[in-house]
Amino acid sequence: MANAYTTGKRDRMDSAQKAKIRAAFAAEKLEAHLNGETELTQSQVSAAKILMDKGMPSLQSVESTEVNEFDSMSEEELKGMVQALITSHPWLLREFAPGVRAADEPSSAALASPDSTQPIESTGTSD
Repeated sequence: MANAYTTGKRDRMDSAQKAKIRAAFAAEKLEAHLNGETELTQSQVSAAKILMDKGMPSLQSVESTEVNEFDSMSEEELKGMVQALITSHPWLLREFAPGVRAADEPSSAALASPDSTQPIESTGTSD
């Protein structure tokens, strides 16, 4: 796919790219100074910090958000997911809803007469 770089129509970097490059250079210089590989004056250290602030995000500027994918789902989508989960793992129904049984799970009455099929029903009230 052709873009400004491959077609040769872009010959200059924007200011954000320049700031990132300067910040990376400043970070390398500060790291070398910390490791004792080079000496920097106090004004050079201060200038490097300023360049880094402009080109690299600080921890304060990085926002952390927690996304709950279920918030954007409709009630029908949620019901479909629950139904698929219970269908593939019927033991979950027994675990989390002890008074409810799956439609394909035989009851004691169904064991006496194997021809009867029982829908999902509650054996007690949870109110």
